[in-house]
Amino acid sequence: MAEFGLAGSISILSEDLHSSLYFVNASLQEVVFASTTGTLVPCPAAAVPPATLRWYLATGEESYNVPGIRHVHPNGTLQIFHFPPSSFSKVIHDNTYYCTAENPSGKIRSQDVHIKAVLREPYTVRVADQTAMRGSVAVFKCIIPSSVENYITVVSWERDTVPLVSEVDGGSRVTEIHCTDLVPFQRQRGFENPYQLNGTLVYTTVSFPQGCRLVLWGI
Repeated sequence: MAEFGLAGSISILSEDLHSSLYFVNASLQEVVFASTTGTLVPCPAAAVPPATLRWYLATGEESYNVPGIRHVHPNGTLQIFHFPPSSFSKVIHDNTYYCTAENPSGKIRSQDVHIKAVLREPYTVRVADQTAMRGSVAVFKCIIPSSVENYITVVSWERDTVPLVSEVDGGSRVTEIHCTDLVPFQRQRGFENPYQLNGTLVYTTVSFPQGCRLVLWGI
């Protein structure tokens, strides 16, 4: 019997033409899921005859079953159950795993797969107020908590529900407003522009609009 890692070879063909062992998808490197949904991660091995599939942590420790938290199904699928934020465990919910497949042809190991849970907790996304000289450029930035910033996409920037740009390039969290384009109600030194600027952000299917104000100085 021969044993292989996935650094190079991902299949074993036995001298017995009726026996084989290989991975059908060796590209999976990361799985990110919401704590409210859980996730299922298959071990993508194909084998004749059927292989024994196991999951391990990157340390080499076998991934044992924890009732209601983590379970390896007979078909080799690793299941991480949904959980409340108070039950978060870095060992289970933010760790690197790999699976192995073994039959009479030999044994193969998948590449590492990082499995990470994103906690669904209340959080606030905001845009800070800005002050700028008339004729200059005011720069607004969405301020997003670090715990969720990798999973939020900016879909639009708006003023009084009117989009400032037709589409946001690559989910940009920064927008520029040319102050000469804003028409104030008052022509006096120091005033608040009457328009509300909204950055609309989306995390899964929920939108979080947050407003700010632009204060202009100069006539």
